[in-house]
Amino acid sequence: MDLKASYAHAKALYESSRWPEAIAVYRAIVAVHPAELQAWALMGLCATQAGDLALATMALRQAVVLEPTAANIHFRLGIVLYRQGFADDAEAAFRRTIALDPSNADAVQNLAAVLVDRGRGREAQPYFEQLIARDPRHELAWAGLANIHLAANDRAAAIQCLEQAVAINPANTATRHLLMAAKGERPQHPDWSYVESFFDDYADRFEHHLVNRLNYVAPQTLTEVIQAAMPQRRFNSVLDLGCGTGLFGAAFRHVFPGDVLVGVDLSRRMVQAASARKIYTDAHKAEASAYLRGTFQTFDLIAATDVLIYVGDVTELIQQAAQRLNPTGLLAFTIETTDAPGFVLEQTGRYAHNRADLVAVAHHAGLDVVTERAAPLRQHGAQNEVGLYLVFQRR
Repeated sequence: MDLKASYAHAKALYESSRWPEAIAVYRAIVAVHPAELQAWALMGLCATQAGDLALATMALRQAVVLEPTAANIHFRLGIVLYRQGFADDAEAAFRRTIALDPSNADAVQNLAAVLVDRGRGREAQPYFEQLIARDPRHELAWAGLANIHLAANDRAAAIQCLEQAVAINPANTATRHLLMAAKGERPQHPDWSYVESFFDDYADRFEHHLVNRLNYVAPQTLTEVIQAAMPQRRFNSVLDLGCGTGLFGAAFRHVFPGDVLVGVDLSRRMVQAASARKIYTDAHKAEASAYLRGTFQTFDLIAATDVLIYVGDVTELIQQAAQRLNPTGLLAFTIETTDAPGFVLEQTGRYAHNRADLVAVAHHAGLDVVTERAAPLRQHGAQNEVGLYLVFQRR
């Protein structure tokens, strides 16, 4: 094997975004030369680009075995592990990177982000402060500090940090949204590009993080609430709004057989993950209200698990959903609740809704409450985040 020619060929394939073919070349190299560090490292890079994170993890682990002092490979491994939700291993990889290369600001920032994600904000704070000391315009460090202050209920400090981040990068819709939340503002809905980007970035670790770390039970509980209300009902056509990776669809299909299950999500990568489950008859990338306005299809059930927490004024969404229900069809969803009138944008960046006001909106749209249940949605720190599960029926 001509190694020089093989590497040149793989490089050309990589630069043409033909990642699976480049991976095949690197596999051929390591089959003949199993200790070829560069081939393992580049295979990991190609696999990351191709979205095959399991292969990327394997290749990068092999690379760090061959060269334990390669800081950049430990860093890449940490990124791949974190994207999959393997926070423990990601933390270790970032710590190893920093030990080998203390000047690696990206490793410091990612380590701090992992610590915040794991509820260890105070441990992360010195890392963010270190980044700001190095570079006062480090946007992500200011945003990270803001999250720590919000968790500590120090709204004033959080606002100061978020204002710094927004001043550095006014185009960052996520930071602007969190700043509005911290200030107590009430936009009718977030910038949809923020939601789309957030869930595209979250897709790889979505299930591992939600299910294993946040004990996310909303899909199963909403299915149970529907089953308790309509134990003999058959749902031949179901719309899963905000389907994500398909957690509700899987839970629902486990209990209710049916012919049509359509998924809709704003995130392209979430739609791809849901489609990969092979339980959806169709899946669409679209904002929920826009999809409902544009479809002529009707459904026996429209479900929206953890969707309304990303919408403030739900009037249009509920009206559109009611129009797409078959006679006696059901609309089922979850909400976080508030005693304030209408809705509020909480410091988490999620919306909470007034139960009575929301029921009035649904009633005006021709929907009556069938059943409701207050029950946990997910964990927040050491506490259960309790929400309201509501099922409405079209009159």
